Amino acid sequence: MSYQGARHSEVVKCIRQYLDVRGAWSMKVLGGMGQRRGVPDILAVMQGRMIAVEVKTGAAVLSRWQLFERQGLEAAGAVYILASTVEHVEDALLAAGLIESAAIMRFGKVGT
Repeated sequence: MSYQGARHSEVVKCIRQYLDVRGAWSMKVLGGMGQRRGVPDILAVMQGRMIAVEVKTGAAVLSRWQLFERQGLEAAGAVYILASTVEHVEDALLAAGLIESAAIMRFGKVGT
């Protein structure tokens, strides 16, 4: 998928579909009153591990609240992923040992 110019909601949807295909339970976090600031866009569980995905599109960066939540989640053992593409999520899951092989065809890369 080409992500250039993609809306945040479209990228979130693609990432959730990918996680579902990989056998994870996932949910989109809907921010609002009563919710802590900085909670990631997607929360998931895969093989008993919590995965937290913050989706950023364009030149967006993490806020101080998101950095605070990232530190807490990682300290608690969660896999925290800052992603702007499904490929970022797949790379992080590979690095965490939650999946054994890539499922996304990547053009222009040798061996994948």
